[in-house]
Amino acid sequence: MLKLAIFVSVPFFLGLFAFYVAISPSWRLPVVKRLAFVGAYCLGVTFFSPSVPIHLALCSLTVPLFAHRREEIPPVYLFALLALPSLQLTMGIGSIQLLPITGFSALGIGALVWATVKGERGDTKSYLAGICIAALFCMIVFGAARGTSATNYLRVIVNTSLSFLMPFYIVRRCVKSPNDARLLIVGLIAVTAALSAVAIYEAKAAWPLFRGVYDHYGITLSSGASVKMRGGYLRSPGTFIEPTSFALWLAIGTGALLAAPWLFRSKLNYTLLRIFLLAGLFAPQSRGAFIGLIVFFAVHQLVNGRSVNVVKPAIFAGGAALMFYCLALFVPAIGNMVGLNSTGAINRDYRQDLFSRGIEEAKHHLILGTDYGSVTYALRDLVQGEGIVDFVNSYLSTLLVTGLVGLFLFVFALFAPLPAMYRLARSSSAQDRAAPAFVVAALGSIIVMIAFTALGGRTISGICILIGLSGSLLNARRSPVVRSDERTLGRRAGVVPIGGPPSPDKPIVHHTA
Repeated sequence: MLKLAIFVSVPFFLGLFAFYVAISPSWRLPVVKRLAFVGAYCLGVTFFSPSVPIHLALCSLTVPLFAHRREEIPPVYLFALLALPSLQLTMGIGSIQLLPITGFSALGIGALVWATVKGERGDTKSYLAGICIAALFCMIVFGAARGTSATNYLRVIVNTSLSFLMPFYIVRRCVKSPNDARLLIVGLIAVTAALSAVAIYEAKAAWPLFRGVYDHYGITLSSGASVKMRGGYLRSPGTFIEPTSFALWLAIGTGALLAAPWLFRSKLNYTLLRIFLLAGLFAPQSRGAFIGLIVFFAVHQLVNGRSVNVVKPAIFAGGAALMFYCLALFVPAIGNMVGLNSTGAINRDYRQDLFSRGIEEAKHHLILGTDYGSVTYALRDLVQGEGIVDFVNSYLSTLLVTGLVGLFLFVFALFAPLPAMYRLARSSSAQDRAAPAFVVAALGSIIVMIAFTALGGRTISGICILIGLSGSLLNARRSPVVRSDERTLGRRAGVVPIGGPPSPDKPIVHHTA
């Protein structure tokens, strides 16, 4: 495992170092240096834990060890959430299986305890986020447990709470100001830079690095986790089981970078890092992720009142897409990557068949849907080469399993925070607008991207984090007098609160996020 750990650590820390060098010096010491220690710890417990139970126990200590203050808990938690692979241990008594515990669950338990100790309850002025998370929770539990026993319902409730309610609680408890939210965004960009370097190396070397971890612990992956190639390059899965979900998070992290010019002193560094993260986003070869990134950029510009700025990039992107399409027609390698070969045609046909057959089956149980087993049996004619029915459309799978009622709850949870966040962004100062604008753009991109991928795991965790972030921002105190903790954080991280003195480290990138 030492050799594998070295091959993972080198690109991981090169990517993190590139981010460290590119950003403003005022952010390096208080934020990125600490996240570097978090990354080293995550890789250490991944490759050198003697067993899965010890690995899970060490994961639970990540946040308490490295987050010394309340506002540091969300960025440390999110960084570790994406940097750790998906190892799982099923707890049970004899042959009776009780509850699956993943590294993310263990990480969340430690973060939850630490957030309870270090966090602040604060005033609740808006219950919108709570209503959204309750709707999402009911939809997930009903869809996952229906058609089973009462004990399995209890098991699903506990497992869903560990996986999805904890991220929401951690963010709501610890993010109390726009500056706290900016720290969370910095943590997301940092881990995206590290994982982008890993993704580039995986694609180039055709070596899924983290698959060796599962072999080391004797964990057998399902057929849906098979390694995928396209155009002679590996579709990099990174720390994820499959590349599409990995690409979704890379797209959100790259979008966060596009929305954070306030983090940089040099336009050249900012441009180079954007190119680097875009190269990393290309490694999983997910067309849906690029669509999501385009949506992120467009929504973020509109929220910031820069609709004119969308036109030029749109023209440039359209011209680049046309040129790329022409190259794909004559260069087989490029055609393979963008799906213009026979494999791409098969994928498009499968999505079309899945949608048409799914709608046909949904009409039989339109209001409440039916259980997952019945759905997969009814769609057995769509079983693909991996031996599964690949539900690559989250809205369709939600409709099939929970009906129109569940689909309404799901769509409500995704869309309800958007108007409130948009109004908050438009009424905030240029500095405080960064966080709500990010929430609107990130949720908008996820709304688009989950139409091309299955829902589950860290994708839902990301949705819960964004909903929690929206609730924190709505409940943040809005006063002309800046809170003392915001001033302290501003001096510590180079963020100047409104009304504060000018910063000596003011970025030379003048347009605001």
